[in-house]
Amino acid sequence: MTLNPGDRLDGDRYEIERVLGCGRFAITYLAIDGQNQNRVAIKTLNDSAQVHPDLSKLCQIFRDEAMQLRACDHLHVMKVDRLFEEDGAPCVVMEHIAGADLQELGRLSVDEAMRYVRQIGSALDYIHGRGFIHRDVRPANIRLKVGEPATAVLIDFGSALNFSDELSATQTANHTNGCAAPEAYTSKGDRGSYTDIYSLGATLYTLLEGKAPPAALERQLNGVAISFSGQYDAKICRLIEKAMALKPTDRPKSAAEWLQPFPQEAKKPSSLSLKGWNWQTIAAVIAAVGGLLAGIGAMAGWFKNEPPTPSSPAASPIQSPAKSTK
Repeated sequence: MTLNPGDRLDGDRYEIERVLGCGRFAITYLAIDGQNQNRVAIKTLNDSAQVHPDLSKLCQIFRDEAMQLRACDHLHVMKVDRLFEEDGAPCVVMEHIAGADLQELGRLSVDEAMRYVRQIGSALDYIHGRGFIHRDVRPANIRLKVGEPATAVLIDFGSALNFSDELSATQTANHTNGCAAPEAYTSKGDRGSYTDIYSLGATLYTLLEGKAPPAALERQLNGVAISFSGQYDAKICRLIEKAMALKPTDRPKSAAEWLQPFPQEAKKPSSLSLKGWNWQTIAAVIAAVGGLLAGIGAMAGWFKNEPPTPSSPAASPIQSPAKSTK
């Protein structure tokens, strides 16, 4: 369904501002919700879907899976608000995340990249457990919510299909981003959670290298190898290669399994924080530290001034204290 800026949907509730993105069967618009003036994303079937031979089935799948996604409750999965119909076309209203996507950020540090990949990995394991595969995991489909610490959110579920749905075989991969698994390039490819794992590994590569990895078909048909810049630990290179194995059976079965051997981000030592301390507590700590330092100083002076024992000329310069005669 083609819409223009200013067009209104659902009884004038939503006003279209612009197109956010377009896929093979769906298009997403940015809109204003007239009830609260919040910006939302509205996804609906595009003009190509309208002439699909299985349009009625495609519409039903769109509705069913929009409702299933609405039931998802995960910090790193985009929220779905509601579903409505406009001129017979299903429309799904989703949260609009205004932050930058990871593609816009370019090359990241290892800590940053691993933090976001862990977050999206947990999101993938969550949707896989509910019977979905995303099928288009890449930096452009991971958006950051504004705030500290930055939170990565998996967006654009327009390609997400149920594992068992036969229409999933009609969708093929975006051949240009280097994040698509080899089985996603053919309508006969057997897709599963391992398809998203490949893409997550390719996403990690892209975040660390600042460029996409070689396309799966180039690797498969022409023997093109994954090359690394050598600017990070070899363990991470092996991690990426494992996720991007050409054979699905050689890949980890889940993001948790894939990331398990790799330690969590080490916590950096932080300076002493006085947040939440009152003046009585601070004064007590200062007095305790002062008393400790005074005690250490007194002991040092005592050892320094104690005369050596005459009967032990060969003894160590530091003697045991003599018994007091007082």
